[in-house]
Amino acid sequence: EEGLSVEVIPDGEIRRFMDEMDMVLVGADMVKPDGSIVNGTPTWLLAYHAQMQGKPFYVVCETYKFDARPLIGVEEALEEGFDLIPAERVREIVTERGSIKPEKAKEICEEFEAASKNLLDSK
Repeated sequence: EEGLSVEVIPDGEIRRFMDEMDMVLVGADMVKPDGSIVNGTPTWLLAYHAQMQGKPFYVVCETYKFDARPLIGVEEALEEGFDLIPAERVREIVTERGSIKPEKAKEICEEFEAASKNLLDSK
């Protein structure tokens, strides 16, 4: 409806197709408080090539994927098949609340962490 051209690219063809892209749009399995993203492989490679060619890299996900656990000292190891994309490679995170810069991810995580504490305190 919006007239956008979208194409799914085989993993091995990422670099070759990057010249033809205006931007990169990916989902996320998790957003960490520092604005870094966890997503399936080869997202790191896609983010790297986007940065090298000056293409904006956007992440689209619901805010329930923002992970507040690192705020209370709980860090999980990255599972095989997943990549950690540094916040500096992400232009914006698009959520149901609108677009945010990666450095604002901590605010949403803190909100969720406070809500979790309030829920536990009320029991």
